[in-house]
This record gives sequence, structure tokens and C-alpha cells, in this order.
Amino acid sequence: MKKCFYDLTRSDVLDYPIWRFTNRNPNDELEIESVDRRSFADLSGLIIAAKVEFADSSQQLALHQGVSLAGPTVNDHFLSLTFERDGVWFPLARYHDVAIENFGPNQLAEFVGKPVKDVFPIKYDLRAVLHSDSQELTGVVRDVPISRLSKEQIISLSLLRG
Repeated sequence: MKKCFYDLTRSDVLDYPIWRFTNRNPNDELEIESVDRRSFADLSGLIIAAKVEFADSSQQLALHQGVSLAGPTVNDHFLSLTFERDGVWFPLARYHDVAIENFGPNQLAEFVGKPVKDVFPIKYDLRAVLHSDSQELTGVVRDVPISRLSKEQIISLSLLRG
């Protein structure tokens, strides 16, 4: 199944939990396609739908992007989560993203109707969806990172993604 990223629905990701950017349509750089669990060699470019757990133990479906088997250091800075509510998607910006003022932790908490303390930290575990026992597929997303990297460090660390 192929469609534009922004046209994804909750039903789409429940039926097909793994997607990737096709990079084949010059007229639509956001074209994505559903992917069979056995048809990819690495996690690069994948969009993975799986539930996350908020700090208050409630669960919410999220799209995970930028997942890396390089481990928590990379995922702490690059894992991207997008949440759905009533057909609207909310992309959580990380501290180094240009959209942090509009799509940061406070705005996510408002989007899901909870105080920030009930949302963060957000736990994720992609092992079941990806049929893997790799611990690198589990972790947490904090509202404030344990450490902030400089622009140069972000660029350097981005080379480890994959």
C-alpha cells in the first residue's frame, strides 16, 4: 500500500505497522509504502507504529522514526515520535529541532490533554513489532534530555544512525 505520509490514518498503521519512504516519486517526496517485517535490511527510513507508555502508565499509539540499533545515545537525540488524536497527527519535536516552540513537550501534553508530568518520560518498546530481542529497540523519551549536544555533536552523532 502506498500513500502520502500526511494521509496516514490510525487504521492504516494498525493494519500495517511498518512503513518507509519510497524515495521513488519525484513529485511526492513524502510518499510512503507499507513494509513486510521481513523485507528490510536496516531501520533507516522506517516509520514504525507501536504503543508507547506515558509516565502515568496510560498507553498511546505513536509513530516512531529515526530508530537506530546504534543504541540509546543515538535514540536519545534522534528518535522521533508522532501521536494521533481524533485524526490529527502531532510530531513531537526534540530539543534541537527548529519546531520545538510549537511541537515540544508542553505542546504534546496539551495535545493529549495531560500535564507534562503525566506524559514524560515516555517509554517505548519496538521489539514485538520488529520481531527482535534487541534491547536497543527499547528506551525512554524525556521532556528534557539528560544531556544536550552541541550542533557539531548532533551532526557527528547523526553519522552513527542506521
